[in-house]
Amino acid sequence: SGYLFPSRNELDRIVEARKDDPSCRIHCKEGISYETVLSRIKSTCAISIPYRSGPFGTHTMRKTGYLLSYWGGGEDSDMFKCTRHKSAAMGAHYKRDALSLMAVVNVRNGNEGALVAPKFRPIFVQDLQLMRSVNRAHDLGIPADKSICSVAIKFINHDCKVAMDNPVVMPIYISNAILNASRTKTLRQELNQLLSTVDPSTAAKLVGLEQHTHEQQGDDS
Repeated sequence: SGYLFPSRNELDRIVEARKDDPSCRIHCKEGISYETVLSRIKSTCAISIPYRSGPFGTHTMRKTGYLLSYWGGGEDSDMFKCTRHKSAAMGAHYKRDALSLMAVVNVRNGNEGALVAPKFRPIFVQDLQLMRSVNRAHDLGIPADKSICSVAIKFINHDCKVAMDNPVVMPIYISNAILNASRTKTLRQELNQLLSTVDPSTAAKLVGLEQHTHEQQGDDS
């Protein structure tokens, strides 16, 4: 996980690390600039795609993705959503190019059967923060829950602080434990917790500002 295009130093580090442990999980912390990515795309395409002078850029990868998706049986609605197009008309433009390229390849292939491509999977991420946390947990080697039962046991043991061998495991007892575990903090408790993490002098200034604000609000009312 980490950067999609890691730097050369990061790639070297990954290669060296996986020599000793091929299954190790590595978080890439250093990326390369957009200009470098663009330059490498252009140079790679110029070498590997004959009889074309471009233009080549990041949209080349987007168009290639569309092409492979339609080859893999992707539906219009899924494609437009996964590519985050703002309008169906914009997605239709890419679809037109993909279908045209498919026709060209079929002709060059002599129409000797259907083109073979991986089946398209409409993976769309709406909650990016959630996906990052799940990926990060995987990188750190945190085991995933295997069943609903394991999730429930972890919740009762860890979050509600109820041991499995507790002799008073009754519905009302569990209900109270869940209520206590899920009870949110007051604003004052959250503020005090935040203040405890900063320098004491800074915390004192913030408390003073808060008190001054309350006094002003009292005067205004």
